[in-house]
Amino acid sequence: MRSRLPASLLKITLIVFSIVGIGTLLLLAACSTSSTSTQSSGTGFLWLTAQGNTTLSAYTTNLGSGAISANGNAAGTGPAPAALVVAPNGSAIFVANSGSDPGTISSYTVNSNGTVTAAGQVTENPPALAPMGLAMDSAGKFLFVANQGSFDLSEPGSISVFSVNGTTLTEIAGSPFLDESVSATQGSGPVALAVNPAGGTLYAANQFTGTVSEFSIDPNSGALTLLSALDQGVGSSPSGLLAVKTSSASFLYVMNTGSNNITAFTINGDGSLTGI
Repeated sequence: MRSRLPASLLKITLIVFSIVGIGTLLLLAACSTSSTSTQSSGTGFLWLTAQGNTTLSAYTTNLGSGAISANGNAAGTGPAPAALVVAPNGSAIFVANSGSDPGTISSYTVNSNGTVTAAGQVTENPPALAPMGLAMDSAGKFLFVANQGSFDLSEPGSISVFSVNGTTLTEIAGSPFLDESVSATQGSGPVALAVNPAGGTLYAANQFTGTVSEFSIDPNSGALTLLSALDQGVGSSPSGLLAVKTSSASFLYVMNTGSNNITAFTINGDGSLTGI
């Protein structure tokens, strides 16, 4: 059975979709060896997933003026694409299709001109449900998928983990990994993910409980261990995560749709979080 948001969260979700329209997510990449966001010239690529017509489209961007232009034909996705992530080396894109039951992940090759070619699709193993968020480690070795699950725990919230070989995904042993403790009385509702820039830790924004949970990542297998004692309370209905690293520290930012604010954390050396 497809996951359903509680009534208090359903209105928020509808408001978000009305603002976003057909565009689910945009990602931008510069055609340069530089990984900074201050590049002011040259060409970059931007990719857009559209829920209205289930497509992934590519655009070329002028990094000096900001102008964009359509680049080739759109590639199809699965139903209701909810998130996309680009491999760290820029060679592949993965899209989570939240309208599939069970959930599916589509993969695409990124061509040298920024266009995309559909490469395949994998189906998550039950009880994974409603894939809503994606993240990859900095080495591009593992893909992490947030499966929202249900509020009443009939389908627990979980994180699926796939090993990555180009555009080929293989779900690892033990996946999906539960995002709730055995004593949980309601679903957590993970919808967004971020990996510690220093590695070793995965963070999940939990829409139903208003928390961010932390997982340790096995560097060899990709297996996750829920560090439930480290759950952090945030605002209402968190729906997005951003992990950043500066020259002196790392930070995690949480977008809270329900309370219309952002929660900020410092990421400590051991991967734990301290509120700012």
